[in-house]
Amino acid sequence: MALQRRKKQHEKPRTIGGRHLRELRKRAGLSLLDLAAKLENEQAKSIDAAHINKIETGSIKKPQADTLDAILAGLHANYGERRLVHEAFGYRLPMVLPALDEIKDVRRLAANELNDATYPILLIDFAHRLLAWNRYAPRLIGLYPDDPVVKTYIGVTTFELVFDSGLKGRLLVANPEEFCSTWLHLVKSGLFMFRNDPWYIELFEKARSLPGFSDVWDSLPEEPVRLVRSLSIVPIKLHVPRVGTLQFRLSPSDFLLDTRFQFIHFTPFGTMTLRVCALWAEEEGIL
Repeated sequence: MALQRRKKQHEKPRTIGGRHLRELRKRAGLSLLDLAAKLENEQAKSIDAAHINKIETGSIKKPQADTLDAILAGLHANYGERRLVHEAFGYRLPMVLPALDEIKDVRRLAANELNDATYPILLIDFAHRLLAWNRYAPRLIGLYPDDPVVKTYIGVTTFELVFDSGLKGRLLVANPEEFCSTWLHLVKSGLFMFRNDPWYIELFEKARSLPGFSDVWDSLPEEPVRLVRSLSIVPIKLHVPRVGTLQFRLSPSDFLLDTRFQFIHFTPFGTMTLRVCALWAEEEGIL
């Protein structure tokens, strides 16, 4: 009995990364032997059950990154799960644009957050592409929620929504100097660590073709996000077609299951804006 207790204690994960890996394996319904066989058959990777067990229990404190990649691929871990495991073992997983199936899953999981709100919210990825928005958001650019044109905005970047004068409908910012510098400072600092990544370079080469973007972007300092947390709420005034000028406090929040995605909240500010948002909610049958 004492030997069994010692063996059981020895098998308990002693590292955070090991615990995460074991949880993923258990969730997949695989034994150590099953997983080892799966890696051999599907990836031609010879990682035996004993080695996987040593990683899970912490006997191996820092496994090779490619070993982790193989195990996580065998467990069909999503990006968020892979990033969690890699970071727990001291590695930085490169930020990659989400695949179409990942975007589809996040849209589904984010639906309640978007649809339960009574003010405009956008869902974007870290490349600032619009992936979804609730029924209040299109009204900000003069579109009704059921207008077929609304669907054509999916994939448009937030930079285009603000700076692209050729876009049929865009955000007509009434306080551009205040808003653009504060907002882009927050964006630039948030993406600071990725500034040498290929996707970042490609994204901002495209953004620089937008009138006025480079003037603001280049005037802002290069610094990590921790230095500008006070800027996380950005005042924005919008000329909304057929409505008038509305005021919001724009703020981001991470989609917790995968931080490559964010919600952008347009929280109403001021009596008129609150009244208009309440009217929109009544039209949607929310209030």
